[in-house]
Amino acid sequence: MIFRKIAFCLCLFLLPAITRAQLFYDFQSGWYLGANAGIASYFGDLSFYDLDPVNKIRHESRFVAGLTAGKSLNQWIDLEMNFDHGGMKGSNQNNDLSFTGNFTELTLNGIISLSRIISNQSYQRFQVCLSLGAGSIFYRSTKSRISDNTYVYSVGRNSSGDKKGSPGITAVFPAGILLSFDLNKSLVIRSRFAFRMPDDDLLDAHAGSTGINDRYSFAIIGFIYRLPPVRPDKSGPLPCPEFAGLIRSK
Repeated sequence: MIFRKIAFCLCLFLLPAITRAQLFYDFQSGWYLGANAGIASYFGDLSFYDLDPVNKIRHESRFVAGLTAGKSLNQWIDLEMNFDHGGMKGSNQNNDLSFTGNFTELTLNGIISLSRIISNQSYQRFQVCLSLGAGSIFYRSTKSRISDNTYVYSVGRNSSGDKKGSPGITAVFPAGILLSFDLNKSLVIRSRFAFRMPDDDLLDAHAGSTGINDRYSFAIIGFIYRLPPVRPDKSGPLPCPEFAGLIRSK
């Protein structure tokens, strides 16, 4: 239900861009590659500092890094693939349980520039964007007692913490905000915060009783490098000025 609401809101933002876009970039231009790094923060049954950002970073966050490949469809909309790998951890003194885990995430994301839609300018060095996507997360986690560090349960690992069997796999739906600044025409620095909503409650190797799935967030910074400069698609609605003159003469 939450994902549907987010998708509906994003469609409301996308509609003006789609209706105003007369030309898309051609297939050879608009491509970019990038890399990023930051922290992944866990929210779930075994988290305690959800309302304490400092301790959330210190005690319930781990490093994450990834690669990006994407294409600008037009001046408002980008479509990109993201590959990220990192770790998660959390603990809750109330039930004497903690966990550590690692994951690999592969997602496809749509990005829309709010700055360009609002200002109606084709180029801005600084942009504020919304992102929404879907993909999969592959994870392995181990749960243990805080008091004596004894093993309790795991997903994709054995009691010694070694990989065993298949990892847990579930769908994930990222939604967030992205800030970007063009250093020049090719190099762009970007910062992104995105909340992840997996379709699973075992990221922490613990099945909770609340009926709410585990969640996690990314806070990352990185860069993208644009390949050849963008060019409008040659297949526009009016193929040449002479043909446009014939249309107008009628």
